[in-house]
Amino acid sequence: MLCDPDTRFSAEQVLNHTWVSNLAPNSDESLLDLDLQILKNYSNSNKFKKAALTFIASRLKDDEIHKLRDIFFSLDKNNDGTLTFDEMYEGCKSLKSKLDIEEMFDSLDTDKSGKINYTEFIAATIDKKIYLKNERLFEAFKNFDKDGSGKISMKEIHYIINDQKDDYPSIEKEIEKYDLNGDGEIDYEEFCNMMANIKLIE
Repeated sequence: MLCDPDTRFSAEQVLNHTWVSNLAPNSDESLLDLDLQILKNYSNSNKFKKAALTFIASRLKDDEIHKLRDIFFSLDKNNDGTLTFDEMYEGCKSLKSKLDIEEMFDSLDTDKSGKINYTEFIAATIDKKIYLKNERLFEAFKNFDKDGSGKISMKEIHYIINDQKDDYPSIEKEIEKYDLNGDGEIDYEEFCNMMANIKLIE
């Protein structure tokens, strides 16, 4: 890089250079730290919880998630900052898991762009020990409580996940599992129960 601008490598050439591509963060060994159970749990989460995890993931510092960051970049073979299905498939098939990669990819692609961006990946892979902290949960709760009422209404939830009206009944049925007092809204305690995956009402 320390040379005449006319002969200097582009950013893409630098990232694809052997010296960079063979570093530990881009080796297959980093994938061994990927907790597939966390991915499975995320895939089975409702859309509201995924939105909350995405919000929290967007505010995490690099030093809290450096291992996940290394895994993301080891999967991102073309260094474009997103993961395609092929990149996820090639990376995860070496883990010899029965994980349905196509189903998992669709679940992680929350904005339905056909690719998984960095924040979506972190949201799907962060451990409970990181996101189940009061200050993080409260920040997410306050962000979703748009009118500052101390509760998140179904209207606010629909706004958050921006779903089609056809999906409203299924979403409301899922959220009702955490609406412990049956008032049609989610207070902070109920929100924390959902984030901890505690289904007190079946």
